[in-house]
Amino acid sequence: MLEDPADAIRRLTHAWRQRHPKRAFGGAWALAGFSFQAAVFLLDFYRNLIDAREAPSIERISDVLCPAGGSLHVVVQTKRTLTRSGFPRVLEEFALIIAVCRESVPELLDDLRFQIVCHGLEDPDLWPCPPEGQSAELNYSALAEIAARKAEPFIVCQPDPLDDLYELLWLQGLRDPQTVIQSAAGRLLVAFGQPSAATQVHRDLLSIFESARRHDEGVRTGRLILPGDVRDEPAEPSTRIIVGGSFGFREIREGCFRIRPRLFPFLWEAYLTWFSH
Repeated sequence: MLEDPADAIRRLTHAWRQRHPKRAFGGAWALAGFSFQAAVFLLDFYRNLIDAREAPSIERISDVLCPAGGSLHVVVQTKRTLTRSGFPRVLEEFALIIAVCRESVPELLDDLRFQIVCHGLEDPDLWPCPPEGQSAELNYSALAEIAARKAEPFIVCQPDPLDDLYELLWLQGLRDPQTVIQSAAGRLLVAFGQPSAATQVHRDLLSIFESARRHDEGVRTGRLILPGDVRDEPAEPSTRIIVGGSFGFREIREGCFRIRPRLFPFLWEAYLTWFSH
């Protein structure tokens, strides 16, 4: 019997990762790829929601399908790292989509554009050089079709969009954008493999956004404070009790707090001096 099973498992894990890293980290890389795809989609989804534009779709046609105004749609493949070996597979998928569209819905073909969004780019000169080892789907005719319908830019290399998504939600007044992002990403993960649930997923993502807690109403950061926003006379006693951190000039005006005579005159004088400058 093993004296230390935990140590034996640790050593086996180390050896497995050293000798077969692709197999050992395949799941982690897949989750990292999903995380990037979900972040790209959620940024576009909530940006379009805020701007009252049509929402994108995920895992409907390729990774993300983005409305681009009018009848135009951009078919997006997301790759955390776009490698030279993986680039032909992306182009093959674009070529297959074009072939299916020409056969099934030819009137849509001129309104499709194709784009690759990645976090890392192994070789900046991947395009327009034809990939090596072309498959049956990826002949020169197919490459010409893709070139004629590529979005500008065709390859977008960008930082992880989570920071931009956090900032977007924060500027919309959400108190805790991180919780919204985690809930939305979790909803996408649950829906993977259920194409029929796309409409419900969009409703759930909207609900997550709309039900999120917002910053308190009142004077917001960046607004000029005027003399009318505060007053120097003592406030009337109030029966309303404020708990937590929600305390500002509005509460003073409503009389929720008694003015402390030894402190407030000094603060008021300092405020008037600051305001006069």
